[in-house]
Amino acid sequence: MNNHIAVDIGASSGRFVLGTVVDGVLSMEDIHRFSNGFTERDGSCFWDIDYLYDQILAGLKKVRARGITKCTLGIDTWAVDYVLLDAEGNRLQDVYAYRDRRTDHVMEEVAKHISPAIVYQKTGIQQLTFNTLYQLYAHDKEELAKADQILLVPDYLYYRLSGRKINEVTNASTTQLLNLATREYDQDLLALLHIKREQFAELTEPGEVIGFISDSLVQQYDL
Repeated sequence: MNNHIAVDIGASSGRFVLGTVVDGVLSMEDIHRFSNGFTERDGSCFWDIDYLYDQILAGLKKVRARGITKCTLGIDTWAVDYVLLDAEGNRLQDVYAYRDRRTDHVMEEVAKHISPAIVYQKTGIQQLTFNTLYQLYAHDKEELAKADQILLVPDYLYYRLSGRKINEVTNASTTQLLNLATREYDQDLLALLHIKREQFAELTEPGEVIGFISDSLVQQYDL
């Protein structure tokens, strides 16, 4: 018997699905459901990322309570939103939601430096105001310069669970910063944002095994 957990977090709700494979047949069961949504504060919109992390731990505890001691875990969330970390791995800011209005006119500002046609040719991504490219352009420059790492939301949750920092490549493509030809972050677009390649973690392929849940979480929650 093989047990697999999918954590599917959308903009309004999340679910913890246990998939069990027995003799080649997959069965699926909801283990844990929770609400989600951004909050508005001081004119900006933010996700409660700590709440989402706590909900993943709550789901894992429910799986453990059912006597399951070994499984794989995958996390799927919406795209484009990101988390800034300092050199010690601590979060620098609250996580902006893609519905925040700070990017309303940023596409026009970016177009003064590089044409939308060239950006599309480089990345193949539709021009949308909430793409990470425009979010980072609008982000406070001093805070952005302090970021040792920039992780997207699911990658940050993996980091909290395992201690490993990654950027999964298919999700990274939604940033509108990944070059189609090189499958790497585009140097011209990074230069526009005054961001170094080292501020993004290593790119990993979908399905790659990242590692194990940290020993501290295993001990704390009897996982």
